[in-house]
Amino acid sequence: MGMERMCVEFRSFTSFSEGEREALFELTEPYRERRSLFRSWLKHPNPIGMFAALGWIDGQLVGWSAVALGTGWNMGTVGVFVHPEFRGKGIAFRLLDVLLGRLSDLSPEWSEYMAYKQGKESLFRPIIERHGFKDVFLHWEEYCRASRRADGLEPEPERDPR
Repeated sequence: MGMERMCVEFRSFTSFSEGEREALFELTEPYRERRSLFRSWLKHPNPIGMFAALGWIDGQLVGWSAVALGTGWNMGTVGVFVHPEFRGKGIAFRLLDVLLGRLSDLSPEWSEYMAYKQGKESLFRPIIERHGFKDVFLHWEEYCRASRRADGLEPEPERDPR
């Protein structure tokens, strides 16, 4: 089963039926013993600002990527899960590419910065930057200054009068 036959569907979490949420929850079953951000997102009572890209091969759900916007000041949190049998085929990258591409088309001002599971930089960083977002881990001090200014805790920098 090649990735070339994968169909990717972009969706808002608000559009998921209960059955679809259960299917996504089941797909992430390997994480049931660990604290999983993905699994908690599926139980969110008001999933506004949450989007996903679902990957299907021959009618089987093989993976999904998701983003929750507004997890911090001007920051989103992004993640991806691929069924173990389908890993190593570029599916995670394609799911993230569709998700972040559609997201940047919809409303690029929603989240300038993106966070992800640390230790996964080689997967997330190139795709985040490709779509015009900033890796919050690379730009942490900039992100903190901007959030303090937005909260009125730090003055705006003085502008050059020229």
